[in-house]
Amino acid sequence: MLLADGMVEIKEDFIGNGEFSSFTNHDLAKDRAMCNGDLAYGRSLSFSGSNCSMFSGFEFEGLGSYQVASPEHLLRLSELTNLSAQAAINYRSGSQEEKEGLQQISPESSNTLFRASGRGKVRELVLSAGPKGRPLDLTSTYHAGIFRINSSARFEV
Repeated sequence: MLLADGMVEIKEDFIGNGEFSSFTNHDLAKDRAMCNGDLAYGRSLSFSGSNCSMFSGFEFEGLGSYQVASPEHLLRLSELTNLSAQAAINYRSGSQEEKEGLQQISPESSNTLFRASGRGKVRELVLSAGPKGRPLDLTSTYHAGIFRINSSARFEV
């Protein structure tokens, strides 16, 4: 078995009916999808060193839940009866590049985009490092009922 130490790319699409559970578990991008019913799920994850890119899409009719998170942005959807959701997380680590003989340092950045609509409970957080490194809620949203959310966050260091 090879170590996931170099460049890794994973892509999958799944369509079905019944009990379903899937997750993505990377330090910089996570998702967890569960449902019982008609569903379509897709994922693309690629990473190399401290660069990471993930796309996740989940649609279903039935009962289920969906969560997607980066270190700075979380969307948790639970007690759902239907859902249509897409999420994209991109991380780029700082690096030095040489451009036309000049050294250019590109910053570390993260960018997230979460879109979802359905019926159920919504919890969304955007976090930052606070005093003593503890997480600090920059924004927080809670809702129960029919919803549509379109949320993005960008951090650059």
